[in-house]
Amino acid sequence: MRDSLTITKKELVNRIAESTGQTKVVVKEVLQQFLDDDQVSEIMVNGPYIIFIEQKGRLTETGHKF
Repeated sequence: MRDSLTITKKELVNRIAESTGQTKVVVKEVLQQFLDDDQVSEIMVNGPYIIFIEQKGRLTETGHKF
């Protein structure tokens, strides 16, 4: 059973694509390395130009953008 705050990778890509106006392909291409990394516990998208990830309890700005 999933936590009510947890979403699937597909749902994440869909939501970010809708909120940024980007295509799902672009969003997935930008985020794929973080989605595949088991050390990344959270991905935070603060608009199309600021993406943070959480690893081992530490937030890091990725420098990636859409």
